[in-house]
Amino acid sequence: MYESDRPNAIASSLSYVLNLVFNLANETKQYVRYTALYHRFRSIGDGVRLDDDIFINNPEEISIGQETYIGADCRLNAGARIDIGERCEIASGCSIISWNHRVVERGKNLDTSGKETAPIEIGDGVWIGYDVVVLPGVTVGDGAVVGSGSVVTDDIPPFHIAVGAPAKPVGERTTEGVTYFD
Repeated sequence: MYESDRPNAIASSLSYVLNLVFNLANETKQYVRYTALYHRFRSIGDGVRLDDDIFINNPEEISIGQETYIGADCRLNAGARIDIGERCEIASGCSIISWNHRVVERGKNLDTSGKETAPIEIGDGVWIGYDVVVLPGVTVGDGAVVGSGSVVTDDIPPFHIAVGAPAKPVGERTTEGVTYFD
């Protein structure tokens, strides 16, 4: 039986090559998946990065600004327009939903009640934390931060930090740092 005098070097080289192959396959999968989709967006900027397993409904209603990142397992469900600004960071697991079932008529089944839609606007430089839900009709102002697990039901002013369900501003980003509200 052959025994290498450099088993660690061979294993290391093999691991390196397999890693290169895996990364190339993953990049190719991403390219193929989104090349067919990109032309369907209302608009999409340069340098947009869409991670794996993103659900996108009605991309013709969605615009995404340049250099924005959308994490894995996000859902962009556009019953009305969704505008996402430039240089945004949207963490994994987020849902941005611009429609909802109409629930105003008691006794009417939800599947036949129709839908209510309202556009969503996310400004430039916004950071949306892990597993956030953004609901119809909301505007998240430029530079705002939304904490993980929050549910955004009302507008978030520019440069404010909001957390909770429903999300409420708890602080503001300033040139001197963060100012927290009492």
